[in-house]
Amino acid sequence: MHRINAKVNNENKKAFYDTSIKPKEDFPNVSLKYFNDGFECFSEWGKKELKGLTSFIKKLRNSTWQKIFNSGGKCSKNSKNGFALTTHKGSNIIKRLSGKLAYIEKKEIIFFELRTSGKARVHGFKQGETFFLILLDRNHKLY
Repeated sequence: MHRINAKVNNENKKAFYDTSIKPKEDFPNVSLKYFNDGFECFSEWGKKELKGLTSFIKKLRNSTWQKIFNSGGKCSKNSKNGFALTTHKGSNIIKRLSGKLAYIEKKEIIFFELRTSGKARVHGFKQGETFFLILLDRNHKLY
């Protein structure tokens, strides 16, 4: 049996608790903390679509936020690529569908969608490095 060394020096404590320390690259992680299954649930996605979602999450985690932001553009086929980040002009539809957001609504948040594959999109917002996935939208029906 191996024992894990639980000794934490002061430098490690600071790095663990100090939120002002930024990584060299801003790699995203995905949270379902505010996920709302009232619009669409994972159970509605087929096996191929779920595999696409898994690939999307892997691709997202291996990208930087700067690259993700650069994937957006004007609403034309030629200007968007990859994640095709599109900000929502009016976030009321997201707030209405996401009852768990009462805590967050007081803060300024920019809601956006990301392409997972083909027509499929996920909607959410960014705080720090985290992408909070709010809604699934496999047929791009929200807008």
